[in-house]
Order: sequence, then C-alpha cells, then structure tokens
Amino acid sequence: FSLKPLRIFTLMGFGLVGLAMLAVPVYVFLYFTGGAPQGITTLIVLALLGIGVNSLGIGVLGEYLGRTYAETKRRPLYVIAESVNFASTTTRQSTSPVAPVNIDTGPG
Repeated sequence: FSLKPLRIFTLMGFGLVGLAMLAVPVYVFLYFTGGAPQGITTLIVLALLGIGVNSLGIGVLGEYLGRTYAETKRRPLYVIAESVNFASTTTRQSTSPVAPVNIDTGPG
C-alpha cells in the first residue's frame, strides 16, 4: 500500500537506461580495438535500452496513478492522538428534518 515499489521501478529504469548509454562507448571502443564479439553487442545494448525505457515508463505511470489514488482517499498525512489546551469548538446539531417536539406531561 505504498509508492516505494513504484519508485524502485522508476529508479531501475533510470539505471538500465544509464547502463545502456555507458555500454555504447565501451562497445564502440572494443569494436575499434578488435575485442568486441560480433553481433551480440548490439543486442545487449538494445535489450538494456528497451527494458530500461519500459521500466521507466511503467514507473512514471505507476507513480502518477499512486499519487492519484492517495489523493482520492483524502486521508490526512498523520493522525493526532491527543490535543492539549484546545477548547472543543465542535457543536452537534440535529440532522433530523423534523422540529423537536415538547411533550407536556400535564400538570405538575
């Protein structure tokens, strides 16, 4: 019931996109030095980038929906257990649409 898993998803998306962006120059360097395996490097970078972008999108969407859900509950952020030195300002009013009736029990 919290937004923490959604935030973790967003952070994971940022991390994977960042890792893919760091992998591109490394693989370009390895390509020119002859140490990069053929074909698999493109698949690894594209898979990291695709998974990262999807995770980022799901995390942002989930964060939005989570905040919307929290707002619709309209619950306070905290609950006050006890109040000191505050006079009670609430008064109870009758919610009945009928006027109160004075019952006279007769003489005496």
